[in-house]
Amino acid sequence: MPGKTLITGGSGFIGTNLVAAMVAEGEDLLSLDKAPALCPGHERYRRPCDIMDADVLCEAMRAYAPDRVMHLAARTDLEESEGLAAYRENIQGTTNVLNAIRATPSVKRAVITSSSLASRPGYIPESDRDYRPHTRYGESKAVSEELTRAAQLPCTWFILRPTTIWGPWLMRHRDEVFKTMRRGLYLHPGGAPVMRAWGYVGNSVVCSSCRTSSCMRGSSISPTSAATSRTGRTSSPVGFAAGTPGGFRGACCARSRSAATSSRRSGDPRSSPPPAIAT
Repeated sequence: MPGKTLITGGSGFIGTNLVAAMVAEGEDLLSLDKAPALCPGHERYRRPCDIMDADVLCEAMRAYAPDRVMHLAARTDLEESEGLAAYRENIQGTTNVLNAIRATPSVKRAVITSSSLASRPGYIPESDRDYRPHTRYGESKAVSEELTRAAQLPCTWFILRPTTIWGPWLMRHRDEVFKTMRRGLYLHPGGAPVMRAWGYVGNSVVCSSCRTSSCMRGSSISPTSAATSRTGRTSSPVGFAAGTPGGFRGACCARSRSAATSSRRSGDPRSSPPPAIAT
């Protein structure tokens, strides 16, 4: 994939895996993140930057002059229930990224990462704008999608809605265990079967990269495939919307347990389900 790629949130879980995949392919990339890289070897690709600082963000993007922007930076926990203000990174931060893209003429393609929680679990959307979030986090992602559509970006853009993701560099579950222990609570693993929809991070990285390369020229796509765990098996396709400088072109929402279909041309998953993960 020739050209240069700028990633916001490259120090996060998915971002770390995306940086690793691109480094392995010899890509020219820059990660903008206020946090140090999870992988020490990725620090050389990071420029300290908070997406809430609009001026610094815009300057960094214009100075690097990327061909592609992949926006991953966000607050991702589900703990806030009082209001959207706590998820300002997802709303104002995304606004800052969109404005920086508009101010950077070199950008030809952009991927804006949303979440499957823009609609509540189990709900099948009638369209890509049929939002039914059940958390403030999901609501903030629905707002970010509307901001993207209204931004009139001068480039081809995609909105991705990954499901819950697992894989290397996932720290959330470990941190939750220690948080529970620090509160002095007893943690007892139960024996009841648990069914969760999981997507493997490697598939998400391929899906995200695909949106910034051949798929944006109209070729077939590869949505993330089903993830298999020891507690159950379920499909977890990625939904996405697409747009061009001339306006909105179409969307795809996962309406069944089968793989998603592109708004331009259908495609089949090219990767098999990942190996079982211990729980």
